[in-house]
Amino acid sequence: MRTAAGTEAPKTVSPFPELQRRWQAAFSYLQRFAEANPDASDVVEARRRLAEVEWEWQRLQALDPNSPDCFPWPSTDAPAGDGDGHGATGAWQEIGMLAYLGYHVGLSSTLTSAQRMRLLGHVFVMRLPPLNGIAYMRQWGAPDTGTRLRKIAEGLASFARNAKRRRNPNLAEAIRQWEDDLEGLRRAHYVGRFDFPWPAP
Repeated sequence: MRTAAGTEAPKTVSPFPELQRRWQAAFSYLQRFAEANPDASDVVEARRRLAEVEWEWQRLQALDPNSPDCFPWPSTDAPAGDGDGHGATGAWQEIGMLAYLGYHVGLSSTLTSAQRMRLLGHVFVMRLPPLNGIAYMRQWGAPDTGTRLRKIAEGLASFARNAKRRRNPNLAEAIRQWEDDLEGLRRAHYVGRFDFPWPAP
């Protein structure tokens, strides 16, 4: 597409896939190497990159998407979809917070129990990406609060309950891991600090 002056019109590219990729790469590196040598220069650099992405998410979250002065430049790109007008891009807006940050369970997951707990612990205290609108983000509350812990815990419990209702034996390992992670969160962050009713899987 060209403007009236004949120059190429800039394409609008969502920052979220790239921010997600950078955050997951940095966190994955820390998962593998931070414990063995926390002061190594590459580990320090990975922490810096992680914090940089989280600060950018916080900055984006502070923008008012409803302001008439704040809008993305339109593009005529038509990404491949499913034939019903549902494009492949923009899926980040529909994905849940934990999945967006790389939390997965079950037979197809490569995360160990310790890695899942480190990830969930970091989600509890980090600056989150602004996904799925203001109302969704309000449910997550501020870092290191009961609201944040409740949201994570209720999500894990809900995942396990919904999987149990499906009565699919292929989900047994996922259910076991959700329940283990829920109990790990309870011991690590809930006991002796918060008093809301702990959700049951």
